[in-house]
Amino acid sequence: MFVVRRGTEVHAYVNVCPHFGTPLNDQAPTFLTADAERIRCTKHFSEFRLDDGLGVAGHGEGCWLDRVPVVVEDGVVTIR
Repeated sequence: MFVVRRGTEVHAYVNVCPHFGTPLNDQAPTFLTADAERIRCTKHFSEFRLDDGLGVAGHGEGCWLDRVPVVVEDGVVTIR
């Protein structure tokens, strides 16, 4: 899994591309696009929204990343 943070919002997802079945960061050490606005599959460049994991570009368009429920308590991210 991996966690993305935007301001005070924290979102966590399973590290598997729903379209290709490989880790999202399989080809590079990052999960985000260059502008840090979307999550990107480095295998085939599908892009997903940070806040809900919806695929919005590439082959993963219309697919969803699997969310991991998390909570932030005293600055620590914990799986719910």
